[in-house]
Order: sequence, then C-alpha cells, then structure tokens
Amino acid sequence: MARMHTGCLPLVMMAALFVQAQSNSLVTKPAAGISIPAELTKTVRADKAHRGDPVVFTTLEAILIGQNVVMPAQTKLFGRIVGAAPRQGDKPSWLVLLVEKAEWKQHSVPLHAFISGQITLALPSNQNNSSRDAPPATGNRRRKSGRTGGETGAVPSLERFPQDETAGPQDQVVAKLATLQDVRIVRDKDGTSYLVSTKTNVKLPGGTRFMLQNLSPTAPDQSTASGPR
Repeated sequence: MARMHTGCLPLVMMAALFVQAQSNSLVTKPAAGISIPAELTKTVRADKAHRGDPVVFTTLEAILIGQNVVMPAQTKLFGRIVGAAPRQGDKPSWLVLLVEKAEWKQHSVPLHAFISGQITLALPSNQNNSSRDAPPATGNRRRKSGRTGGETGAVPSLERFPQDETAGPQDQVVAKLATLQDVRIVRDKDGTSYLVSTKTNVKLPGGTRFMLQNLSPTAPDQSTASGPR
C-alpha cells in the first residue's frame, strides 16, 4: 500500500502543476480586443522620443481580462516607444507607442496594446444645450464622483469621473472617445497604430486619458516601425 501511495505522488504533483499552469494561463493571456482606459503618466513628444524609451500608463478602472481574472484600477502599464519622427518639410510627424505589460501585486500580465483614441469628459448633448441659458453657478465648487451613462458614443465601462456638486442629479459626466488634436490614428495591416500629424509634432501630454486596445500580435517583433505606410 505504501508503494502505491508513493507511486501516486508524482501523478498528484503533475496534476497540481497542470491546474496551476491553466490558472496562470488565464492571467498571462488577456483576451484580444480588450479596451483599457488609462492615463499617461508623463508627456511623450515625437520630436524628442527615441526608440526604446519607456512609457507608463495607469489604468482608470478595474478590467476583466480573463475568466474570473480582474486587472484592478491604478494598475501600472509599461510600454515603450517603437518608433517616432518629427515633422520635416512635407513629411508628417509620427509616433508608435506599444504597451507590453501590466503589473499589480504579485501579477505580471503581458499585453500588446496600442492607443485607439483619447477619452474626453463632457455633459450629454441635451444637457449642454439646456445649460446655455442657465445662470452660472456661484459659491464654492467642490468635485465629486459621477457615473457615466449609456449614451451613444459613451464609454460604458468608465464609472467615476469628477462632477460638480452644484450640478443637478441629472447632470452626469459622459466619457467619450475623441480624436487627438491635429493627430490622426492610422492602423497598419499588422495592427500597429501610428499617431500621425501633418501640422505639428505629435505630442501626448502627461495626464491625458487614452483608450488602449489589446491585440493579438501578428508579427514576432514590431520594434522596427519605420513610419506609416
């Protein structure tokens, strides 16, 4: 009987390792297509950036990235500059930024995410129209959290953004995806997103909120971006 127990021990250990590997795979392989709202921590300029320069984002909310696996708010997202160029004559300025890893507590999750748009905050259009004739609010104005609604064009996953206490209960702040000023996003066939500007050097100010989209990498290495094609 003792020999039987001894012989079964390796099988039990292998089964435990297999279960653990399956559990880890849920964490290390976020689903492609996941959108991640995040804030850029430091300003990035195409005319000063170099390939390999690090970039850091912070997530704005908790995101479900796999079965029963949630990446919490305030998670650090680490990436790098894949390529950049200043505006020169008739040649546009461009920037490619790739987010490759998320880290929180004991977790480290690989990503392959690009900027898909900028997140802006605004009141719903019907409230913007009605507020034009309303007298300006006076007195001390403090900030509080407000939930976003499900209006068309809103980002439904974003839940809390600043809202004036002087506003009525219906004056909820809506988060929307917007185009960057003087910058357009061009996506290559392999999924690489180029931020391109024909008017000025591409500049991403620190503190700006962006929507990142995680994709399945289609190429073994995208460190040699040479500009939009």
